[in-house]
Amino acid sequence: MYMHEFGDKDAPVILMLHPMGVTAQKIYDEIGSRFRGKYRLLIPDMGNHGEEKSDYVSAEDEAGKICGYLKDNGITEVALIYGASMGAAVALNVITCPDVRFRSMYLDGAPIAKLGFLMSKAFAPVLIWQRGIYEKNDRKKLQEFIDRWGDDLNDHMRETFMGFSDTTIRISPPPVFREICRRYPRNFRITRSWSGERPRSLPRRVPRSQGNSIPKPR
Repeated sequence: MYMHEFGDKDAPVILMLHPMGVTAQKIYDEIGSRFRGKYRLLIPDMGNHGEEKSDYVSAEDEAGKICGYLKDNGITEVALIYGASMGAAVALNVITCPDVRFRSMYLDGAPIAKLGFLMSKAFAPVLIWQRGIYEKNDRKKLQEFIDRWGDDLNDHMRETFMGFSDTTIRISPPPVFREICRRYPRNFRITRSWSGERPRSLPRRVPRSQGNSIPKPR
């Protein structure tokens, strides 16, 4: 894990966790830069992304490194933790960091239902398929990616995917898929959006049919 810092070091902390295929610098350019220095932004490059060349092993592993960074730098309160897709899985583990208070969490593109057996087995093959499209320069499929993400983001993801190790590309479905049910404290706000839908706050208790439990925030 390689941590990037932006903004005012004396300002409230926002921790931003990128999705697979998108680097910390890209998250800052697209989202973080809009805060215009009003916050202290912490945006890590997780395994096999950007400046971090080691493998991505698991959400739990990345969360442990982030918790260590917060502790080593004397950070005891985070105003907002933002996680997108893979970053949402990591965020759900980061909120268990001891001695750190998280005031709000925003999950972007984070499914809350438990995946079925077949879907969970298809997760890694889909990533391998996507890297294969980049390797073969499949113009028809690449155009579908461009239509979905735009030229700039597609080129960025292509470069990142081509740098993935076999260990990173074969990761298991992140734990975000099997979580969310436990009641949150009343002073803890959690917001979620999915596939461009309007952001909405999660209910205090999610039906058991939509997943198991998530770690209790500290």
